[in-house]
Amino acid sequence: MLTHIFPNQIIIDSKRPLYNTLIENTSTNQNLIIINSEFNPDTLDTRELLKFVARGNTIFIAANYFDEKFADTLK
Repeated sequence: MLTHIFPNQIIIDSKRPLYNTLIENTSTNQNLIIINSEFNPDTLDTRELLKFVARGNTIFIAANYFDEKFADTLK
């Protein structure tokens, strides 16, 4: 359904670790969509997520459970 929601956009389905995906990405104006039952990023993942957003990108995360430390980071 993503190709219908985001027509004319490049869609990449990645199974790579979050840190590895983000550390190699220096682009702007991108969307990152994460859907999982639990979201438990470690310190390095969280740092790269925040840097990704600070560069002008957007992240959407859908999960039933968020790690408390991550949730506190986002307030």
